[in-house]
Amino acid sequence: MHHGLHHFQWLEIIARQAHHWAMPRLVHFVGFRDDRYWNAVRVFGPPDMIHTAWDRYAADDVAPGDCVVFATGEWNQEPRSFTVEAARSRKDGAAGRPAPNL
Repeated sequence: MHHGLHHFQWLEIIARQAHHWAMPRLVHFVGFRDDRYWNAVRVFGPPDMIHTAWDRYAADDVAPGDCVVFATGEWNQEPRSFTVEAARSRKDGAAGRPAPNL
């Protein structure tokens, strides 16, 4: 199945309209884990930034005029309040495992 293909088509229209913006536009891919990544690359080109999840940190990386491409979900979804990494750290802490050193 081609999940989210209609999102790509809709966002491609926005991307074409964005060419008149003065600031350089970055392309952000969010949540891609399968062959949909390559479908998005064909439509939007390679991403400038890849985010594993749509959280506050990812949303803060997006500037006006940037193009955000989601692997799943609606185009206007609200970002999560915490990161996937923070959730893993909380889970590991609750299980008694030390947090990884970064």
